[in-house]
Amino acid sequence: GRPYSAAAWTRFLELSGELTGLRRAVGDPLVDLVRRVVDVLGVEVELAATPGPEADVARDNLARFLEAVGDFAGTDPTAGLAGLLGWLDAELEHGRGMEIANPGPGDSVKLLTVHSAKGLEWRAVVLPFLSTNVFPSAVHRPRWERTADVVPAPLRGDADALPVLASWTRSGLRAYRSECDREQELEERRLAYVAITRAKEVVVASGHWWGRTQKRVRGPSPFLTELRGHGVDTGWAAAPEPDADNPLAGRQTAVSFPGRLDQELVDRRRAVAAQVRAAMTAGTAGQPDSDPDLAELDAEIDTLLAEAGRGRDDDTVVVDLPGALAATTVLRLRTEPEALARDLARPMPRRSSPAGRLGTRFHAWVESHLGQQQLIGPDELPGRADAYIDDDADLRELTEAFRASPYSDRTPYALEAPFQLVLAGQLVVGRIDAVYARPDGGFEVVDWKTSRREDADPNQLAIYRLAWAELHDLPVERVGAAFYYVRTGTVVHQPALPGRAELAATLFG
Repeated sequence: GRPYSAAAWTRFLELSGELTGLRRAVGDPLVDLVRRVVDVLGVEVELAATPGPEADVARDNLARFLEAVGDFAGTDPTAGLAGLLGWLDAELEHGRGMEIANPGPGDSVKLLTVHSAKGLEWRAVVLPFLSTNVFPSAVHRPRWERTADVVPAPLRGDADALPVLASWTRSGLRAYRSECDREQELEERRLAYVAITRAKEVVVASGHWWGRTQKRVRGPSPFLTELRGHGVDTGWAAAPEPDADNPLAGRQTAVSFPGRLDQELVDRRRAVAAQVRAAMTAGTAGQPDSDPDLAELDAEIDTLLAEAGRGRDDDTVVVDLPGALAATTVLRLRTEPEALARDLARPMPRRSSPAGRLGTRFHAWVESHLGQQQLIGPDELPGRADAYIDDDADLRELTEAFRASPYSDRTPYALEAPFQLVLAGQLVVGRIDAVYARPDGGFEVVDWKTSRREDADPNQLAIYRLAWAELHDLPVERVGAAFYYVRTGTVVHQPALPGRAELAATLFG
């Protein structure tokens, strides 16, 4: 029977439709594209339907990611998906990591200032210290008319919303400072509003009569008094007697950390440290250079270093190949090794070009035209196709040319066929544009070319041919290969392609 249920096939079709729609949006502005991906895949819906603190963290991280995408797009209005993926790869490999939301477990307590809590919400919020001269604070902020360390109010960007000093007379200054005090109290009230509205369900507010060192009682602040009439009063301590002493006075308010160590343990550690210092200053008893084993290792190291440096200039830098190379990158090993070495030594994200995006759209159109949509990886959506398409009009001409090609009405055996091939010990990966079955039981691999010059490297087809043959356990002679130049309608068959040994020697020799 069929390996999947009817419901599974329905979901496959739904996913295919979603990916088809997203592929059409590859050329959209970057922020719109990423937002579309989130919406189409239902990421936010899933997070909203998931209870628990982990979902809250995931929602925060999704918001931070969208913000990071917006910041990246802001640096380059033409940035596309290829540029974003390159930037993310570079950040993953060379960066310090993106900022993520990292709160503790859901049952932990978060300690924040009111300012740092802006924009956040919790099910329950506790507001302590709602006491006189604490919140609202009685500490006056530095004022520009008293100190040169503060920007004068008339020069501030929000000067229109600040009190105005009418005159420098004593009465004018007194009136101005009184107005500043009222403004500070209003600002403290705004902060209280921010603190209270951080709670989704419960606010717990408290105050105290005595501070740790005060000789005078504090008592409830105006904010706590106002809140008392709008909630459940779970206890209101009576005011102390007028001549009462602070019960907290004399109590230890600070402790040393770390605590005192055991004296015997301290003495032992100091004795060991003294022995180490003595050994460092006295030197070692033997001479390592006289050790036969070490001398043999030194000689071997010198030989290896000399061999590695033989035939190379002093400024030559050896660059290791990555674990996997794209087929097009392998071709660069032979045609432009120095440029490839520079790219590998210092990988940089590449700006997405309009031509590359149009090339991707052409390949997607061919898949749609031939009726085979593939679930291709995100790293292969942008820039993988030939970047030789100028604009939308050029793209339309190419699609019309393909309709008139000998491949337009042929049913391919496979499209965008992925492969992995180990060649001379190096893993080579890529995708074959199209594979057609031949009447004799063999196959033909075809690569679409949109460039105006018919000078593609036959070794590219040799890689595809060998990969397809080994993937299907066929003799390589049973697999043909051809370039199809879409602009001219020319099909260039490559009958004399190298086999495995010759190809490895050519590309990696």
